[in-house]
Amino acid sequence: MTETASKPPKLSPAELPVAIYLTQGLSATGIARSLQLSPETVHLHLSRIHRKIGISGIRPTPLVNVLLERKVVPTPIPGRPAPDLPADDLALLEAIAHEPSLDAIAERIGIPRRKVPARIDHLLEVAGAISTEHLVTLARGWQLLGTGQNLTVADTDRTAPPVSPSPDTADWATTPDAA
Repeated sequence: MTETASKPPKLSPAELPVAIYLTQGLSATGIARSLQLSPETVHLHLSRIHRKIGISGIRPTPLVNVLLERKVVPTPIPGRPAPDLPADDLALLEAIAHEPSLDAIAERIGIPRRKVPARIDHLLEVAGAISTEHLVTLARGWQLLGTGQNLTVADTDRTAPPVSPSPDTADWATTPDAA
């Protein structure tokens, strides 16, 4: 996942809503339903997004983190305050956002792999997130995540067209500079 970006890639008008719905925590099936596309079309757009970002073979959650960090899509402002997370939950949050697998998450935070799913479920509940992708988006909005290892965040305007939030994320507001 090592890449230096001087400016974020431009997503096509068809890819951008797919990326935005992904950051809202929707699965490929949920995105397809929301955009009235076939799941195959959504997967094609996701493949193209991976290629444009210059990374492949990563879980959707680190992809969401990169999309938000590089300002490819706007970071929404959560409609509620950040939970008060202890240091071990913040470490888990960073690992979820950056690591490619549960094994890598376990290694990064120093716990057995078998305990990772329960820790993630607890963090999802505390944060009020519907998925790890939604969790990372909330954390970015709350400014709980640092920049990724070996990633340079491009400073650019965010001109993404507005996308209606899903019912699960209807309490979000788009960042003022994203209009």
